[in-house]
Amino acid sequence: MIVSIEPTKPVPVESAEPVALRSGLGELNDLSDVLSMLGKVDLDAIAGEQIADAVVDLHSLKNRLDALFATSLRSLADSRVLDGPRMRSAASFLKVNTHMSGGVADRWKRVAHRLCDMPATEASFKAGRISLEHVLVMVSVYNHRQCRWAFEAAEAADLIPAAETKDWVYFKACCDRFVQVADPSQGENRADDQEAKAAVHLSPTLDGMYRLDGWLQDVEGEIVSNELTRLEQAEFRADWGEAKQRLHRDPNKGDLSRTTAQRKAAALAVMARRSAALGSAPVANMPCINVLIDWETFVAVTNQMSGLDAELPADGLRQTEAGHNVSPTQLAQLLLDGHVRRVVFDPKGHVLNFGYKTPYFSGALREAIMLRDRHCKEPGCGLPARLCEIDHIKSRRDHGETSEYNGQALCGFHNGAKNFRSHPQPVLTSHPHRLTWYIPKTE
Repeated sequence: MIVSIEPTKPVPVESAEPVALRSGLGELNDLSDVLSMLGKVDLDAIAGEQIADAVVDLHSLKNRLDALFATSLRSLADSRVLDGPRMRSAASFLKVNTHMSGGVADRWKRVAHRLCDMPATEASFKAGRISLEHVLVMVSVYNHRQCRWAFEAAEAADLIPAAETKDWVYFKACCDRFVQVADPSQGENRADDQEAKAAVHLSPTLDGMYRLDGWLQDVEGEIVSNELTRLEQAEFRADWGEAKQRLHRDPNKGDLSRTTAQRKAAALAVMARRSAALGSAPVANMPCINVLIDWETFVAVTNQMSGLDAELPADGLRQTEAGHNVSPTQLAQLLLDGHVRRVVFDPKGHVLNFGYKTPYFSGALREAIMLRDRHCKEPGCGLPARLCEIDHIKSRRDHGETSEYNGQALCGFHNGAKNFRSHPQPVLTSHPHRLTWYIPKTE
């Protein structure tokens, strides 16, 4: 038997019909028509600057649609339509009728259920100023029952403004900080939970390799991460030099012989070999982890360690360089271990000032700016300051001094591009851990 199969012609993209709406709402039909009209716009014929603005506009509109979706889901749950043996929750309805995964459906259910208790978050979400990601973090903050007494005031005064105007790293840090201040016991409970959860598994596989996965506590994890990153950078420089010698030019990232993950695997092996070579001999140079604390917290902790009656300030700063909140017990243990560099900020949030005579940011001055900024100061970047370049805000040729006030952490890309941009650049003010923005003058 010979079976002949005729090739089918592909359906042109232009002939694809939009999904038919089932609700019968005229407003949704109008919205569908507008989307169809937007889909026919030739984006390649539009100027790049206008496309960039359109991307931001579309993101805001998407946020508004997400907010409408959440409120409609809440109305559906309140209507009792879902009552019955087969459709017991809004999440079940979404999984059956929209083919969402269970995890995504549960997230939407949480958002729809909680938004009515978070008026400032709901208003900002409906206006398109924050995204679903921001709302999910706000919901997780609200779910800390011990924090609800202060949530309403902090939501409108601090958290939502941070979500609307700052980058993700800053917003997330504000939320973590609020939880730490509103519920001081949460830090101790979190440390206990992390200690119980910490575990590492290393198993041989059938093909002779080893599979590594696990969980580390925040402080121990930061120590491992810092050393792994340092050794990976050494592996990167070796790969870069090999590729440059092979190609006789500066290589691109794709020209390197190994990926970042492969270099990290090699760095982990280097760590193990060094430990094996050291054996049980005493460690000459213990790893240093930076813990940032304010003066009042430092005095209170040291007094408690001495057996004196001292109360920790509720809003005291006690964080590692990577932004992990440290419980009072962890902080006392780290101070006892003696392998902590205490970085104590003055009331204005500044650390050091070396004046104009020092031409480069190095040594203690570099460490001070790195610990103050913690991440690349370009909005939205978020590269840890330890991997960034420390450079002048006001350049030396414009008589800018080499001081903590005039230094900032920028990743290599943004530091190289800072002289060719016209969008706002961050400048330190006298307020601790705050930024103000200005447009540089163009000649």
